[in-house]
Amino acid sequence: MTTTADFETVTPDDARKWLNNMGYNRNLRQRVVDKYARQMEHEAWKDTGEPIHFGEDGTLQNGQHRLHAIIQCGKSLRMLIVRNVPAGAQTAMDQGPKRTGGDALGYKGYQHTHLLAAAARLAMSEELGLLVNSRSNPGFFGNDEIIEFVANNDDLPRATLFATKSTHRITGLVPAALAYTFWRLRRIDEIAAYEFFSSLFELRTNGEGDPRLALLRRLSSGADRGHRPGVTGSWMVFRTWNSWRKQQNMFKLAVDNKGEPLDWVTPI
Repeated sequence: MTTTADFETVTPDDARKWLNNMGYNRNLRQRVVDKYARQMEHEAWKDTGEPIHFGEDGTLQNGQHRLHAIIQCGKSLRMLIVRNVPAGAQTAMDQGPKRTGGDALGYKGYQHTHLLAAAARLAMSEELGLLVNSRSNPGFFGNDEIIEFVANNDDLPRATLFATKSTHRITGLVPAALAYTFWRLRRIDEIAAYEFFSSLFELRTNGEGDPRLALLRRLSSGADRGHRPGVTGSWMVFRTWNSWRKQQNMFKLAVDNKGEPLDWVTPI
């Protein structure tokens, strides 16, 4: 059989039919489907020429996440369809390293790109309401979404530069959490944000009851290393910031309540 390739408009009905005739494939990752569907729905999906593959027996071999996304968003998209792919080709697909958000930002001339992408993912996740507790799973975003967010928030690269120069000054807080929280708090009150982080870097607190001391103790304990460090670290900073701003005493920073994550904290 001759392998053929052509562009076709794929409808949700096409996607359902093809998925019902799928051979063995990888486990479906809903986060990937959600990301693709979000891009398709907001017309941010780009046709990169990556094909949907069908084997010589007509079964779907590659493209299940894109097809599920078409069904989820309810839109038709033009895609490259390759048919009559020889048996055995499926094991050789998708083996190359993927271009990360950091790679994509590098193409645009940004610096410290992998940290910048990680901070952007945290910011986008909070903006979309995906951070609901102290251990939430950050959103899974496409490279174009990350580039657009950074372009629309030109103070985020500056916050990332601040984090690269300051990470060594605070134990236990991952760089992405430092960059994201500094960016977020600086937008609320720039002078207070600089004072807050400077006091943490210099271990300058008012002693017992000072929320900053509770944060420094929690970070240095390493108790949260097994959790999602970017999210948990950001939650702890915001919790401390709010208490510090309200001049409330805090003797211990509890991240978990009997093993359960605590609700997300919005900085004030």
